[in-house]
Amino acid sequence: MMLKSLWSRLSEFRFQKIYLAGLALFAAGLPLSKTALSLSLGLLGIHWLLAKGWKHFPAVRTREWMAFYLFLLIPLIHLAGLWNTSDLPYALKDLRIKLPLLLLPVFMATSPALSQKQIHGIFRVFIAAVTAGTFITLVVWLWKDPLDPRDLVPFNNHIRYSMMVCIALFLIVFRFIPPEQQPVNRGGWIVLSLWLIASLLLLESLTGILALLLGILTGLCWVIIQKKYPLFSKLLAAGAMIMVAASAIWLILYLKPEFQPDMKQKTKDLERYSASGNPYFHDTVSWLNENGNLVWIYVAEEEMRAAWNRRSRVPYDHQLESGYRTGDILLRFLSSRGLRKDANGVAALTDEEVTLVEKGVTNYKYSRFSWMRKRVDQLKWEYWNYRGMGNPRGHSVMQRLELWNAGLDLACSNLLTGVGTGDVKRDFAKHLAATGSPLAGTPLRAHNQFLTIFIAFGIPGLLLFLTALAMPLILNYRKMALWFAATVVILYFSLLTEDTLETQAGVSLFSFFMAFNLFQPTLKNTEYEKSPETET
Repeated sequence: MMLKSLWSRLSEFRFQKIYLAGLALFAAGLPLSKTALSLSLGLLGIHWLLAKGWKHFPAVRTREWMAFYLFLLIPLIHLAGLWNTSDLPYALKDLRIKLPLLLLPVFMATSPALSQKQIHGIFRVFIAAVTAGTFITLVVWLWKDPLDPRDLVPFNNHIRYSMMVCIALFLIVFRFIPPEQQPVNRGGWIVLSLWLIASLLLLESLTGILALLLGILTGLCWVIIQKKYPLFSKLLAAGAMIMVAASAIWLILYLKPEFQPDMKQKTKDLERYSASGNPYFHDTVSWLNENGNLVWIYVAEEEMRAAWNRRSRVPYDHQLESGYRTGDILLRFLSSRGLRKDANGVAALTDEEVTLVEKGVTNYKYSRFSWMRKRVDQLKWEYWNYRGMGNPRGHSVMQRLELWNAGLDLACSNLLTGVGTGDVKRDFAKHLAATGSPLAGTPLRAHNQFLTIFIAFGIPGLLLFLTALAMPLILNYRKMALWFAATVVILYFSLLTEDTLETQAGVSLFSFFMAFNLFQPTLKNTEYEKSPETET
């Protein structure tokens, strides 16, 4: 009996090592490697089978287990949606992508509890992987100096990676810089936090910056609500929230003024010929402008093309990744300077300005602005351009507005049943083509997970999805730490701006942090509490 007991303990020890290795590999793979995510799921599955994890499913007797079963509604909704699909191969591929939503909660809920030391170790692996990614982006920036910030992240989606940087930041601030830490350790974590913030700015991800601000607001609200914080801390938090609110109001007011010039004045008494004798093209209807100067007046494109090709190594008709030509960038840049779009206008550019146009800069002022000021100004131009011209292509925020309108129309035409699992991509493309959207012919979808669920499963599916998101948090609110509250805000914000659960990386990120914090058993409640690997 003694040998049997010893063998049982050794087996549990080995199984626990496999479990920890699987979680650590998953944490490292989230920012850096999709292959690591697949391998880690295999390791976790091997542990679950060896440890006979299926024996540890209890009945719904506690709030925690009720939350667990409610969360599983998300993959079950997609499974139930098979009855309505007409593209079974793609639907099965979609279900394979959604596997982490089922497997990670099951593996974690029915596995032994982790000690605080082990939990911190896994979080350190995640932070280290995110930090490694920031050094890769720095090397890409120094080496290639890409025109598009999205090219700085060759190993992951640009926006999703910025979300991971935010989560790593909150992990560091709320879990690894406590007052009792030694000053040297705290100093190291603070330096790392500042580095991650600098990396986030380098990525120029407006979504990442907004996610960071939302996480900070969550932390401030947490301080105000919780009774354990002193009155001085609550007053500081309230003051910080007022400052954030004032900044948001300023941004709204800054974006509000219309970007529409006085057309009658701008198009009055236009000259017909350039200094070289070539006829000008004047569009007196379009109010597309840069700094109040109309883009489509005083355009002599042929002489402008010839003049540009003499000055630059980048051809006038060179196609950029955004879909625009270098010539389109030149048109806007010359307009921003108040120059005519002819040979004389090109000749008036400095060598530095020619380099800016080659890099895709559309306004001479952008070289003088800070990143945030430039991005806000671009956003303002994009909005009024979309409002006046109706073309969102090449502008991510305006594309989302177009896609959300299209997605809502498609969802309203299938209110009760939706289009089914696997049919969203095809039906969305058909709808864009049928409505003559400027985005027709692109593989883009709703860029909003709630809208995607609405399209796929109708009102019943959307209600079940919202229940699966809200109820586990409500039932487990006592377990929620401050850093996890901030993480939940970031993850749920990503559902508003992205089809987060439609890609392997997105669904893995969402499933990992939700399952790790909501369904990881506590030491006092697990039957493994006497295992040598789970003792703190």
